[in-house]
Amino acid sequence: MSSIIISVGQCGNQISSSLIDNLLLNQTNQTSYLYSNFDNRFHFINLDSEIKVIRNLLNEHSQYLRRENVLNTKCGRGSNWASGYSGLNKDGALKIIEQSLESVRKEAERCDYLLNLCLMHSLSGGTGSGCGSRLIEELRNEFGWKKFVFTQSVAPFRDGELPLQHYNNLLSLSHLHEYADFIGLYQNDDILGTLSKFNQSTSAVTSKTGLVPFNGAKLAKKTSQVDNEPLVTLSDMNNYISNCFLNTFNPVDSISPKSQAFGMEFLEIQRFLCPNFDLKIIETHNVNSLNMAKSIYEKTNPLLKKLFSTFVKFKPNSTDFYTSLNSLFIARGLQDFKEYNSEYVLGQLINDTDLINKTLNAVKWNPYSIDFWMAKNSLNLGKAKSNSLTLCINRNRCTDYLMEVEAKARLKYSVKAYLHWYEKFNISSCLFEHAFENINKIVDSYKEMTI
Repeated sequence: MSSIIISVGQCGNQISSSLIDNLLLNQTNQTSYLYSNFDNRFHFINLDSEIKVIRNLLNEHSQYLRRENVLNTKCGRGSNWASGYSGLNKDGALKIIEQSLESVRKEAERCDYLLNLCLMHSLSGGTGSGCGSRLIEELRNEFGWKKFVFTQSVAPFRDGELPLQHYNNLLSLSHLHEYADFIGLYQNDDILGTLSKFNQSTSAVTSKTGLVPFNGAKLAKKTSQVDNEPLVTLSDMNNYISNCFLNTFNPVDSISPKSQAFGMEFLEIQRFLCPNFDLKIIETHNVNSLNMAKSIYEKTNPLLKKLFSTFVKFKPNSTDFYTSLNSLFIARGLQDFKEYNSEYVLGQLINDTDLINKTLNAVKWNPYSIDFWMAKNSLNLGKAKSNSLTLCINRNRCTDYLMEVEAKARLKYSVKAYLHWYEKFNISSCLFEHAFENINKIVDSYKEMTI
């Protein structure tokens, strides 16, 4: 079984580049064609409206990508969802969607069995949000509901990156709700906060420019401003997302047989975490450690302790826990580290069920809300293999982000701010009203989940 990765826009292609690097370091099962074909070229489709990121991707990984699967137009989308979604008709760039669909068809024919399609994109950029929405709609029309459509969607910083970002987020999330089976949501603020906390306890990330450790989303314009602070770069954030993706979907011993990886993890994760079509927004959290031997006799699993140290447990300005529908822990450990392997991690997690149940606060009506997977093969972080613990969780925290997007977009919409940028591409008020309705429907579904 195979999975086709479709990267759209600057954000999606930068994550794709990091994903390729990590895949090359972790080709542990050469008999698996989950991500690559028999000729060692990946099942990747990469498209962007500008050539800069695409050119860098080809320069670094041309031997692992098919040139006909790497597509771009000659002009950008102006950070406008409408330009990416329907503006393609006006400037003659519609063929990039047609070419993308043709590339997907041909790549599907190369697969032994196409399991699912996975879209990597940003929710705010014109290409990532607009073209991504258009493409996922066309893919659903092409393949129907016979193939699963997963997304890895990156939300912008809350402080604001673009004047149109709340409109873009609203319309993009509405489309994902209608056409995707699984929405993996990554918020830049959360990733920045997580990596900053990790860096405070480790050596600083060496980089000429980067992001200031989490005290608000601020960009470091000069290294002198943060010489004494650990830095988090955009590359680090992209690498974190790709690590989360691989630690989640790479074959595990609990699902796949040892002889060959079939990629059933995608099916099982969708089945377990997204049992309801209106409840399918998933958070992913991941921690790694090269050597946990000194912490082996601690009462609480050290990886779990590290994971929960950055895990947002309480609602804003409240002591009430967020409520989860389903949660999946994935432990990966070293085969040659006898004292601390994935079986030991899993055993300690089972001993920590009281802490887990309290923190995750699962709904009362679901008796099987938590599952545990194990893999003896750990992933290579570039320097050495490491133990890892990954948490995929479907909970109502996403409603905070959805309500914020809806409220800010509604405020602008009520005074018709920036609407002319959408009307010029024939985006009517009906589409906005439908998007507001979809967002409110998701929020209501998560509220009903807790009853």
